[in-house]
Amino acid sequence: MYAAPSTLSNAATALPVRVSGLYPPARADKLAPVALPLVKKPTNVVRSYYVLPCCLLLLNLVNNVISYKTEMIGDAFLRVVTIILLVLFGGSLVAFAVAPALETVVRNLHRGSRREAGRIGEIVFLLGLGALVFWLYYQMYVHGTEAVLPPAWRNGS
Repeated sequence: MYAAPSTLSNAATALPVRVSGLYPPARADKLAPVALPLVKKPTNVVRSYYVLPCCLLLLNLVNNVISYKTEMIGDAFLRVVTIILLVLFGGSLVAFAVAPALETVVRNLHRGSRREAGRIGEIVFLLGLGALVFWLYYQMYVHGTEAVLPPAWRNGS
């Protein structure tokens, strides 16, 4: 591939590159524009490095709750089948419903906190979200899975 260095005016422009194999041989010397994403958008950074890990951590919490609740099933084969089906269902639910919904909520709150409180509001919001996930994990690992469940959902109730 060939990229002319003098055509790099800014990150949003397309760079001409030499195309081989895409056109008939007579036109193989022509340059075709190719858009290169050189800078990530801030919302993509928040989604990639904050929202997605939060969703994965929450999915792990749900998987721990599933394992806790299936302890009530006596037959080992039926317990394993139930865990697999519930984890598949939970993973699909998180991937197609919870993650997009959480991303939308985070984006709206993120936008609102930046508009109303500036950079400090954005930082406070993101720290609050991280603190919530941390608190849930702390409760689960220090006090057990039943600490994050309502009393009616606990085993033996």
